[in-house]
Amino acid sequence: MPPSIPTIPTINCGANQSLSCVPKLSTRNSAQEHHSDTLWLAIHLPLLPLEVFALGPITTPTVVYDTSQRSHSIVAVDDHAQRHGIITGMPLSVAHAQVTGLRAFIQNCQAEQQTLVQLATQATHWSPNVVVHSSGLLLEIAGSLRLYGGLNSLLAAIKSWINRQYSCVHLAITPTPSSAMLCARHSNSVLIVNQTRLVASISQIPVNLLELNQHQQTLLQQIGIQQIGALLRLPRSGLARRLGPAILNMLDRLTGVEPEPQITFIPPRRFEKTLECLPARTQVEQLMPWAKILVQTLVSQLLHTCKHVNQIDWSLHHADQPSTPITLRLTDERYEEQSLLGLTRLAFDTINLTAAVEKITLSAMPLRHIGEQNACLFSATNMDTWPMLLDRLRHRLGDQQVLGLRTHAEYRPEHAWSFCEPGKTDQNNQCAPRPLWLFLKPRILDVIDGNPYFHGPLEVATEYERIVSGWWDTSPVRRDYYHARNNHHIDLWIFRELNTGHWFAHGIF
Repeated sequence: MPPSIPTIPTINCGANQSLSCVPKLSTRNSAQEHHSDTLWLAIHLPLLPLEVFALGPITTPTVVYDTSQRSHSIVAVDDHAQRHGIITGMPLSVAHAQVTGLRAFIQNCQAEQQTLVQLATQATHWSPNVVVHSSGLLLEIAGSLRLYGGLNSLLAAIKSWINRQYSCVHLAITPTPSSAMLCARHSNSVLIVNQTRLVASISQIPVNLLELNQHQQTLLQQIGIQQIGALLRLPRSGLARRLGPAILNMLDRLTGVEPEPQITFIPPRRFEKTLECLPARTQVEQLMPWAKILVQTLVSQLLHTCKHVNQIDWSLHHADQPSTPITLRLTDERYEEQSLLGLTRLAFDTINLTAAVEKITLSAMPLRHIGEQNACLFSATNMDTWPMLLDRLRHRLGDQQVLGLRTHAEYRPEHAWSFCEPGKTDQNNQCAPRPLWLFLKPRILDVIDGNPYFHGPLEVATEYERIVSGWWDTSPVRRDYYHARNNHHIDLWIFRELNTGHWFAHGIF
């Protein structure tokens, strides 16, 4: 857990110390008076290159390295590797020479970007202005303070959300976006709500954390500039002449002298996330830990965006053959983790893996915003049980074994229905009541003394429904349908054939 935000003004300076600058907040109203017009919350994930692999509990030193540079420099290290003296920026060859049995993974930038997009989608719950940065997120939270009960309440809620998903998180709040991300990259728990304190608070941060090219970094090192405060004290004309005018614009945006427009994140319509199975798995049961992580990520996004899904698609990727697709069709719209995970397990049990699975992908199209359904006040019946039972039967027995029924605009009972997907409905056809149990073929009835019999004499109603149809094809009918009941209180649907006068039973109510 990251350390809590202090509540008294402190400025701790030093290469290895945390940077904090907090105005004295006596009440919530007085705290809001000190806030700048804009407040940017930066969320920096220093171990994101390592956490995207979903390795689970790590027991051996593990690092992630970048292949874009010739030296294959390390971009993320776990605690075990750090205790052996491995740090970020170290060449991979040096790390291997220093630690025997070191595990090293190539940085997966695509998976990192995918993760940040999903986090940004969830972050729109706290602020409409979210920006995706290369190593984290930026949220403009000044407009959200009143909605969430002040800065402390909002910050506590965001901490609880992000710490449930990632173990190492750096948070920083400043009046400008670039300074917020800079402070988050430098240390954790930075809170600067006053514009006048910004320059003094960032002055001790090393200049190598700025986005400078190699020429600019080398020149600053040669003239002995190591901290941002010393850089800001240099003459602007000489700085622009030696390092280029762009560095002045960067410093002005950093300190809030110039505005810094940001590209606001727009959530994608479709959810999709891929996890790499390390090592490759050959049994379906071994895939469930990765499936659980993907389902939890989907559910988290659904909860934060107030949406549901009615279908999710799995893809099991193999090395030398096409992917194995698995589709989960849901009878109703839902977002519950346990139900989605349970149906996934049932669907996985029905497949036979012929090759090892190297990656697993979950994709879904979240539906429109749907409010929570009100619970029934008096009835104890859970109306959600039948769709869940239906989904379990479909994914256990197969889609072709569990079907629904729907009606058609057709008078002849034999042609007035068909099979369909469970839960699908058609327009309501206005017609007389029909029995749910319809015989595949009408059964002829015995007639004694002019009264039809079905396990005893029938009591036939006087009202009837005449159906004369099908004269245009090969199955014409001319019938009068009646409701009837026998001595065993069985309600029947019977008809008299108008052409022959014979009686038939066609269904049971």
